[in-house]
Amino acid sequence: MMQLYYTFCQPERSRNGQRGFGVRAATPGLTRNQECVLLAHVGYRLPRDYASNTRPGEAPRRLALLNTQAGRMLCHSSYAGRDMYGCAGNFFTHALIDVPDKFAAAAAVATWGSPQWQTSDGDVSADLPELDDLPRGNPLSKPALEVFASKNTPLLKFLLTGMLSLPADQRLFVVAPPEDVALAINCLTRLLPPGPLVDNLTFSTYESDPLTCTARIVGTWWKNPNLDLPSACYSSCGLAFNSISGRVSPAAVSK
Repeated sequence: MMQLYYTFCQPERSRNGQRGFGVRAATPGLTRNQECVLLAHVGYRLPRDYASNTRPGEAPRRLALLNTQAGRMLCHSSYAGRDMYGCAGNFFTHALIDVPDKFAAAAAVATWGSPQWQTSDGDVSADLPELDDLPRGNPLSKPALEVFASKNTPLLKFLLTGMLSLPADQRLFVVAPPEDVALAINCLTRLLPPGPLVDNLTFSTYESDPLTCTARIVGTWWKNPNLDLPSACYSSCGLAFNSISGRVSPAAVSK
C-alpha cells in the first residue's frame, strides 16, 4: 500500500512547491492521476457548530474506508487547529492507497485510535515507504463490545436492519460521535453473516457534509440538538439515525 500525507504546507515542505493545502509527503510511484483522484477524498472540516478556536483533541476524527477510481482507500483525518499563519481550519490526513481486499471493514475499523496514524506535520521525509500491513489499533475485548452494544441497541438495530434490507447503492447516515460509529461498525462486522455484505462494506466515521460521501455507512456529528441531517438522508438517499434528536427514518422504524 502506498501512503499520502495531506495538510497545510509551506512552499519548501510541499511536494508541488506551493504554499497552502497540498501533498506533504507520498510514496514514490504514486501517479499524478492517482493523486488527483485521491485528493477528492482527503478533505476535512469541523462540525457546523464547532468554534474556530476548537482544540485538535476536541474535534471529531475521521476514519474512512472508500472505493475510489484509484482503488480502495483508507484514510484518517484529524483537526490540526491553526496553521503557521494563524488561520483556523488546518487538518492532517494520512491516507493509504490501493488497500488489498483482505483488509475489509473489520480490519480497517480496528485501526481506530492507532498511534501509527500520522496526525500532524513534523520532521517527516517527503518520500514515504510502502506498507504491507494496516496501522495497529487497540483491539477491544468481547466484554467491552458487549457493554457498548447493550447501551447502543437502537443504533446497532438500525445499522443491521439497513444493511440487510437496503440495496447496495443506498446509504446509512448516522449522527453520533465518531468513536461510537467506529464501535458500531466493529460490532456490525461481527453480527453480519460472512460474505459480500461484510466484504464490500465501506464507511466513514465522520463527514462534515454527509451527502458528498459515497460510503455505505456515513457518520457525522455536531452538538446542537436543533441541527439535523438534510431531508434526503432520511428518504431518497437511504436511511438515517440521529442519536441526538432521536429522529429515525420512518422506513427504518417500520422494518
